[in-house]
Amino acid sequence: MEALNGERKPALGLAGGIALPEPAYRAFASNITPDPETGIGKWTDAELARAIREGIRPDGSVIGPPMPFESYRAAWVAIRRETTAASR
Repeated sequence: MEALNGERKPALGLAGGIALPEPAYRAFASNITPDPETGIGKWTDAELARAIREGIRPDGSVIGPPMPFESYRAAWVAIRRETTAASR
């Protein structure tokens, strides 16, 4: 899994910052901790659901690759409660 092998910023711990090298670009893992200032703690359940299903942030910006939202969309009904609860 690429996210586990990317370059890490140790000071961030699990709060994102892991580089995900891709041939055409360099992506960085986002902070999905429940912190209201730096993570997704202020996101509503509906906003979190939209991000996972459609790849759209609360501000309307697009979550680009490597976010696999197309794969998640098909499984959303089964995982939505567990994912939402685990991210809070």
